[in-house]
Amino acid sequence: MDKSFTFSFEITPQLNNSIENMPAQFIQLCRKASFVSIADHGAKETQLALIKKLACLQVNIMPHIASRGINKTTLTTLLSDYQSLGIKQLLIISGDQQQATRNNFDDITVLINTIKQHHPQFKLFVAVNLEGNLTHNITTLQHKINAGADAAITQFFFNSNTYSTFMKKCRQQPITMPIIPGILPLLNPQRLQKISANCRVELPKQLLKRLDTTRSLAYMVNFCQDLLDMGVNHLHFFTINEWQLLNKILTKI
Repeated sequence: MDKSFTFSFEITPQLNNSIENMPAQFIQLCRKASFVSIADHGAKETQLALIKKLACLQVNIMPHIASRGINKTTLTTLLSDYQSLGIKQLLIISGDQQQATRNNFDDITVLINTIKQHHPQFKLFVAVNLEGNLTHNITTLQHKINAGADAAITQFFFNSNTYSTFMKKCRQQPITMPIIPGILPLLNPQRLQKISANCRVELPKQLLKRLDTTRSLAYMVNFCQDLLDMGVNHLHFFTINEWQLLNKILTKI
């Protein structure tokens, strides 16, 4: 692996049993990562249990907090737990619409500002979309920055030019915060097409022609290398718990 860049990755509690028993290779990968982000998806108790396990193994963790899935009382308790575990960063997302209630933070910027005002020790990451209406996406990101966001991670994409174009427009604003590219390292053609369609992310023709395990892996490796050649120094991977695949990609970059 090229030592000139760092990486992080996301895992999801309850998705499958690939991380349940904490294999030695998985723990080793977690310790190599700058941080491991832990998704929420409404399973807060399971999420916290996994966070505690990894914290005991000296893994740097970044929990997700969904604004539509939390109220002020729960937030205060949760942040206290996170602080006692030595957690230093959080990913603030909107969450699912069905999670929303009158007591929750329907406006994500209110949640960001609340944490920044009362718990400034946490570094706050937010999500940003690279596809669709770029002016709208950049304006949304600027609102999050104004509320107190420190860094961003992009939704996954498959074309390095997509990231380059977005970054150029951000710097013209100017938005100078770190914006980390998010990568979906999936090789299964059916899953890749389904997830991309659900998230409205365009699959490049080059990748569509290579939707088999061997050639998809080569595409992902080249894609990561293209980003690094552009000057990117940190990559974030949405593994969907397929951490073994991430290991393969990292050894080939």
